[in-house]
Amino acid sequence: MSFVSIIGTKDFITVMSDGLVVDRKDDSKILDTRYKKFHLIAPKQFIAFTGNQGIAEKVKGILKYNPNGYNMYSTIVELGNQILKEVPLEIIINLTIGGINEKGEVEFHKFVKKQGSNIQSFKPINDAICYDFMGSPYITPKIQDNLKVQFQKLIKINGFNTPNKVLKTQKKMNDLVSEIDPTVNKAIFEQSFKKR
Repeated sequence: MSFVSIIGTKDFITVMSDGLVVDRKDDSKILDTRYKKFHLIAPKQFIAFTGNQGIAEKVKGILKYNPNGYNMYSTIVELGNQILKEVPLEIIINLTIGGINEKGEVEFHKFVKKQGSNIQSFKPINDAICYDFMGSPYITPKIQDNLKVQFQKLIKINGFNTPNKVLKTQKKMNDLVSEIDPTVNKAIFEQSFKKR
């Protein structure tokens, strides 16, 4: 399926994805090893996705590049509603829209398609960071909790005052996930967006 990590601070936001795409009916059948799971939608905004590649491609087609940017929250709400109407429940898709908003602030919003889908919003406050991981069903709640512990350790070691330090932590997280999830590889794609 995938692993996408997003980390926001008061000054910047980073996104990183692996590149593996597998057949949704047979995880051992590799379709692509260099597929970037996020797409620029504005100069300082992106959409990231995990789950069904076909749906992700449709979403990329809907969200055309807008040099003025999007209202990220209302856009994810609209996309989520459209997906709930058009995509069968058994097809998995997770979306996050993030970047720098119209006020020059870091934010991101995540849509998870499931029964009673909801939207989670993330916005760093003061010197705190906010983060989220999107992954596959191989990442059980217990593993997810362990990943959060590992993330906290790595971010303390590497620091989070520059995008490069945060991306270093994200790369290590991707490597850890690729060792336990056969739908994730170590080929990474990364992007950072600074407020200024």
